[in-house]
Amino acid sequence: MNGYRVVVLDSGFVYVGYVEASLDAEGYWLMTKPRNIRRWGTTRGLGQLTLEGPTEETVLDDCAPMGWHQSREVHRFHTDPALWESGRA
Repeated sequence: MNGYRVVVLDSGFVYVGYVEASLDAEGYWLMTKPRNIRRWGTTRGLGQLTLEGPTEETVLDDCAPMGWHQSREVHRFHTDPALWESGRA
């Protein structure tokens, strides 16, 4: 479950970044170089972002490395990091 992922938390926040390989002893995941996806900017929903990367209308906010408890995770999508590093957003 590690790698570059789009993660949806139960609070409605959506992040993209590199998820570490394993949970810590207390059940927390760590994401490095995360970006909050504040505005999807898609016509076909979140799935479009996971397959195609950000659009011209997508708004991403950089943030510090973050952690979340496994119980707060709603969805986790695989995505290609090259789509997110293209400079489109």
